Amino acid sequence: MPDTAEAVRARNLAVATRLMAEFGHDMATWLDMLHDDVVMEFPFGATIGLPTRIEGKAACSATFEMAAGTLGVRFHDVVIEAMHDPARFLVQCRGEGGTADNPYRQLYATLHEYRDGRLILFREHFDTKIALDAFGYLGPQGG
Repeated sequence: MPDTAEAVRARNLAVATRLMAEFGHDMATWLDMLHDDVVMEFPFGATIGLPTRIEGKAACSATFEMAAGTLGVRFHDVVIEAMHDPARFLVQCRGEGGTADNPYRQLYATLHEYRDGRLILFREHFDTKIALDAFGYLGPQGG
């Protein structure tokens, strides 16, 4: 008997909740929750030197590790909203990082999509001016 949409949604919500709680704390476990074919999208990322699309677990893992490690980003005030598609969620949260001299405080809206119990799509929207002020240009010539 196939899973109901509610059962799939509940399993994916559990993974989404754990992902947001573990980011920056237990990155090995966090990265294990990524699908091998994961894609990250930053629709406005080019303005601060980020690629607008990153494909594959290795490349995405490196980007997530940079955000958690080098930039020190941690999430809080996480709200996860289910969508009609049981594989998709809108995740809203606050992120903080940076340094005492140069703090980073951001509001994120991210689309998560899950496949086989793992994150397959991470499409993040954020205020690029806030990121630029805290970290500078993150492209090959900056950051």
